[in-house]
Amino acid sequence: MLGELEKIWSFLRSKIPTKIFYVKDVEEIFDSIRTLLHSREISSPSEFLIISGRMGYEVIGRSLEEKLSSEVSRENIKKLIIDKEYFDKKIIDEEIIGKLLRSINNIVVIGVGGGFVLDIAKYVASYTRNKDLVLIPTTMSSNAIMSPFSVIRAENRIEAFKTIYPKTVLICLDILSNVPKRHIASGFADSLAKYTALYDLRLSYWFSDLEYDRSLFKIARRLTSILINEAHHFVGRSKESIENLLIAELIDGALMGLSGTTRIVAGSEHLIALALTMLSPQGLHGEYVGVGTIISSYIQGRKWSLIRDILLRASAPTNIHQLNLEEKVLIEAVKKAPDMRNWYTILGRFRDERKIREVLKESRVIE
Repeated sequence: MLGELEKIWSFLRSKIPTKIFYVKDVEEIFDSIRTLLHSREISSPSEFLIISGRMGYEVIGRSLEEKLSSEVSRENIKKLIIDKEYFDKKIIDEEIIGKLLRSINNIVVIGVGGGFVLDIAKYVASYTRNKDLVLIPTTMSSNAIMSPFSVIRAENRIEAFKTIYPKTVLICLDILSNVPKRHIASGFADSLAKYTALYDLRLSYWFSDLEYDRSLFKIARRLTSILINEAHHFVGRSKESIENLLIAELIDGALMGLSGTTRIVAGSEHLIALALTMLSPQGLHGEYVGVGTIISSYIQGRKWSLIRDILLRASAPTNIHQLNLEEKVLIEAVKKAPDMRNWYTILGRFRDERKIREVLKESRVIE
């Protein structure tokens, strides 16, 4: 079955513009970027822009900045390090991003970090002249690595923007193998969400005006079956498990790009997660999505207990205590969820607090 995962990825990889390289360390990351420049795979820039969180900058960004100074003068290497205040809240500084977008032109954007940082890098790069974007993931907590979409949170809203595919993704399995177990479980939960998202996609087709690609739908459904039946091969600390999860996340990104919509991997469970992020941003995206998947699968009348058991085995949160949430916060998030996007999902206009509490108790998300 895992061989089928490779076949799916090989098929989709041939249809997207992104080049993917495996590297051992920062030296090879720089060598790969230099090779891309000299082969004109990416344009010779007047400037580089490194976008990173503080940890990603310390792990990769600082050394990379030193090495890039051999290609352009140091004053032409810009960096945007996301402050902890904004990083913890998963929120952008609109003033800083606005100034940045007004000043960039012939520039190569290099994103170093997890989903929040990579989404910002994709968003910024989409405004540059040559759309040159290199992504270097340092964690596995979401499927933002490949998708040509960015989910950006400003002060009072979360919006999804159509952005660009990265031209290049540089993957260091040694770095990814050392991420916290929590981030691995979060990434797995984010990909498992297709279990409820695809159901919602079909609902949208039958009861609204949404069309979808049947062949990509079948691929997404098949990947979901592999995740369910072979979960233990995606959540371990070995390089093989890390690479399996990475491929699943890359497939998710390719599916979004080829279908032209996030709906092929995101449905009602993501609406719950987005609402939770607005109300309580300290949790990882995939953690919120995982609990949302339990809730949505219960409302859909499907195998919610199976999803719960799989998430438990993956060491992902399945209840409010593990998420460090109060009951009232989750209830409010489920009430707000239908308003997060103009999507037709199983949630409909689900706002009855008594029924929401009943669902949460029955699915063992609250006691």
